[in-house]
Amino acid sequence: MLMARKSAKQMDMTKGKPAGLLISFAIPIFLGNVFQQLYNIMDSVIVGRFVGADALAAVGVCSGPYSVFVGLNMGLSTGVGILVAQLHGARKEEQIKTVVANALVLLMASAVLTGGLGFLLADKLLVLLGTPEAVMGRALIYMRTVFVSILGMALYHCVNGILRALGDSRTPLVFLAISSILNIVLDVCFVTVVKWDVFGVAFATLLSQLIAAGAGLIYARKKYECFQFPLSRLKPHRAVLQKLLYTGLPLALQSSTINISAAVLQGFVNSFGETVVAANTIINKFDNLNNMPLSSLSMALSTYTGQNVGAGEKKRVQSGYRVGWSMAVIYSVLVFVIGHTCGGIFADFFVQGEPEVRSFSVMGIGILSCGVLALSMIYVNRSILNGAGDTGFALFNGSVEIVGRIGFAWLYTAVLQIGPAGLWLTAVSNWLLTGLVCQARYCSGVWKKKGDNESGKSSVS
Repeated sequence: MLMARKSAKQMDMTKGKPAGLLISFAIPIFLGNVFQQLYNIMDSVIVGRFVGADALAAVGVCSGPYSVFVGLNMGLSTGVGILVAQLHGARKEEQIKTVVANALVLLMASAVLTGGLGFLLADKLLVLLGTPEAVMGRALIYMRTVFVSILGMALYHCVNGILRALGDSRTPLVFLAISSILNIVLDVCFVTVVKWDVFGVAFATLLSQLIAAGAGLIYARKKYECFQFPLSRLKPHRAVLQKLLYTGLPLALQSSTINISAAVLQGFVNSFGETVVAANTIINKFDNLNNMPLSSLSMALSTYTGQNVGAGEKKRVQSGYRVGWSMAVIYSVLVFVIGHTCGGIFADFFVQGEPEVRSFSVMGIGILSCGVLALSMIYVNRSILNGAGDTGFALFNGSVEIVGRIGFAWLYTAVLQIGPAGLWLTAVSNWLLTGLVCQARYCSGVWKKKGDNESGKSSVS
């Protein structure tokens, strides 16, 4: 009975046409991303409309430092998913249970450490980034509260990453939808009724993530055999932790180092004052929406690659790669058109009576929409490389992205002095640089050798 229920939701991506598999697997992930971005956007809409532009800026300046610490946990979760997908493709189901138990231990320890450090260092990070004095107080309250929420976020992404690796992309959608709707309801309650200002938005995020994480773990333990182990098994297993760190740590460091450069870039943004900070917050929301389909495709490709590498099916990986690129090109054209026709409408959704904020927002959205094909190059190639187990390259690629982001920002804003437009030209230029490096790595064929190694020894013992 248990296996029948699981097979209805799990997807074996080692058989069948790649296009159909990728689309059907990516759709629930995309819908989940829609819900996630919906509540992220509603955070900003509620703050911008009911509190003001300064409060919106306060929320915006926190995104960089917060993402640095979140990135560590997200990278580790991605590594867990890759290892589980490879073991699942190799039909080594019993070993998955050991990986799951150790993954939960690793992610909880990482979340406590990163959340605690972020909470303690929040004021120093904001000062380091040159946060405008007018928004400092609110930013500190918001940042410390969301750092506490890292625990729920890490657990949620760990569980969902494992489910996706097993081929189930629908269950995470359900819990994310519940969390997102709850978050929006709590936002409205805490900000407009209780009048908790930016703390209300942050506290709503904290509660909703904890509830989604707890509900997801309870469901997984009831429905999936790999989660059904006694609590006494939640203890470190050296060989398994080493494998998890070997796979996930480069991704964690890549994610965090990239986010460090994003935090540094936030310093460049802050130097232009509250108006540009508020506009950049809106532009980032557009960028997040822009990333959703590509991120969904990337997760699908990564799981597809991991399962097929585990099964020794490299030709199917290459077929999936071609399908992924076709989808990315079509999407890039679509975003270009939307970005150049709907930028003002998007900005008006966040703020009213702020013509300068609107003007900068339209400018930034137009610039970013020109670089989606370059961004697609990163997503498509990285998903294949990571899924094949070539995660060591991730750290090098992340370093390239750091150098590019900081270097282009300095070039455009300090040397050429082209103003705030340089901030968004930095993103496009950096996408192109990083994407070309990813493309070169894929074309080198090194990932195939990594895949040979993983399919030959997909083991954690």
